[in-house]
Amino acid sequence: MAVILVCAASRADSAGNVAFSRPGGFFTGTLSITISVDSASAQIRYTTNDTLPTNTSPLYTQPLSVPVARTIHARAFEAGREPGPIVRHSYYTTPPAALTSSPLPIVVIDTRGQAVKDEPKITAYMGIISNGPGRRNAVTDPFWLHEGVVGIEVRGQSSQLEPQKQYGIETRSINGAEEIVSLFGFPEESDWILYAPYNDKTLMRNVLAYDWSNRMGRYASRTVFCELVLNGDYRGVYVLMEKIKRDKGRVNIAPLGADQNDEPAVSGGYIVKIDKIDAVDRYFHTDEGTRLVHVYPRGDQITVTQQMWIRACFTNFEAALRSPSFADPATGYAAHIDVDSFVDTYILVELCKNIDGLRISTYLFKDRGGKIVSGPAWDYNISLGNGNYLDAWKTNGWYTGVVGGELSAPFWWQRLLQDAGFVARCRARWTALRKDAGDVSNALARIDAIAAALNEPQQRHFQRWPILGAYVWPNWFIGQTYAQEVAFMKQWLTGRIGWIDGQWQPMIARFVADQTCVLAGTSVKFTDLSIGAPNRWAWQFGATPPQCCTLSSPSFVYDSTGIYTVSLCISNNAGSFGWRTDTVALTNYITVMPEPAVAAAIVAALCALAPHRFS
Repeated sequence: MAVILVCAASRADSAGNVAFSRPGGFFTGTLSITISVDSASAQIRYTTNDTLPTNTSPLYTQPLSVPVARTIHARAFEAGREPGPIVRHSYYTTPPAALTSSPLPIVVIDTRGQAVKDEPKITAYMGIISNGPGRRNAVTDPFWLHEGVVGIEVRGQSSQLEPQKQYGIETRSINGAEEIVSLFGFPEESDWILYAPYNDKTLMRNVLAYDWSNRMGRYASRTVFCELVLNGDYRGVYVLMEKIKRDKGRVNIAPLGADQNDEPAVSGGYIVKIDKIDAVDRYFHTDEGTRLVHVYPRGDQITVTQQMWIRACFTNFEAALRSPSFADPATGYAAHIDVDSFVDTYILVELCKNIDGLRISTYLFKDRGGKIVSGPAWDYNISLGNGNYLDAWKTNGWYTGVVGGELSAPFWWQRLLQDAGFVARCRARWTALRKDAGDVSNALARIDAIAAALNEPQQRHFQRWPILGAYVWPNWFIGQTYAQEVAFMKQWLTGRIGWIDGQWQPMIARFVADQTCVLAGTSVKFTDLSIGAPNRWAWQFGATPPQCCTLSSPSFVYDSTGIYTVSLCISNNAGSFGWRTDTVALTNYITVMPEPAVAAAIVAALCALAPHRFS
């Protein structure tokens, strides 16, 4: 394995790179560390006292014995050349008693005794143990995935009151400068989040919502479950995920510099959010009073011209939305926003009944020359039934984020829902999603898969945070076990999808056969499993000549051998949405084989013709 360095590669005129035989990490006993350099004429100088090596530091001549916790810096020196880059590895002798190994990656952070606070970030050291998919990670395994300097701070607002803190992480070079890295194969960046799912006892609501968003074709933060050790203390299950920011691998919009104040450059890109505000936030109000917080460019970096430009952009959108001709596709709201993105945001918020959605933790962005886009999805821990206010626990009822007061959603959503065209787009999109991302069986299978992966780690998590069976704000359901928490969420989600189906009445054709591989002359029973209460059916069984059946769940006898495609077209002209129809075709669904006596005769004839090919 290649050792991951915590510095930039050496320049062509430098003394070269040094490499350690083992990255940092916890260990027991005594370590022997070998250091090498890729230049035969270079010397290695090292330190063990947290200072950086100079040409007068101890000379490396033999493997270093490490019996106690220690940080080693090393650097190559060579006459007539620049010193090589500094490499650092930290070794720890006291692994946490609560964690010996895990099926999840293990994140280790050492602040050298400093308290982590909310702004500014303090300097710390982070290592990640991850031996690859399907392999266990021992707490004493080396930091193969990543090791290096980071800045760390407590993040969040209401979550700061919880004992399991959330952290913002910035990966840094050894000299403290921001440094982009790839973690877990994610696109390179420097800003990351360690999310603590403290009040979500399934531990997975955010992960599920972001996963669904990505499957809808809308970027949301990539995530990976892990377990955290902070200053030797086991802190439970966390989710390492991407911070929302402008980047080609995240919110892919054009960069906007302070010198770009004229058209067309000034038109983007921008990221803003509707949210609670911190003391350091900079924001603006539209003419309607909607408060939008600057995310990119940051409030302390955006120019007055740029702020006026993005404010006018949202003010014009709201004016069009208020106008009598608001639904006009050329002059109404659609001229200002990416309508499909607003449809997807609304559907995801309604599917999960995210009671923070639309009114706080709501991001929007605008690319250069583009329209306002809703997203990325963010902050879904109080969703999927995990709330005791705003009817969050109920599977029925629409949610529009209107709660009154400063934290109420803007009027946008209520006004959009007054447009029959917007509602029709929501219905059509819901119908399409119900065949994939919104399919109940797919969603429940995903939940089961995550629960299985977390089965062992959740036990340690709830030993560290003994909150099962106890109320944690804002829980409505209080399960006595992790399994009960997961089961409640699955039941809630099934009920929620069923309720939305009842409102938007999607028409989705589905069926199943009682057998798919049969002998000639066998009757196959087909059962209609369609969604949307169809009252008309048209079956095609793949036979020649075509034979159509209009029963809901027919049987068909296949007399001839072959492979058959079966299709079903359903429709319903009842209800408030008029004529609805859908078709599904299962290609090569039924295989019909000859009867045994016929099959035996065919094999015998083939053997007689080509005996050397059969045994």
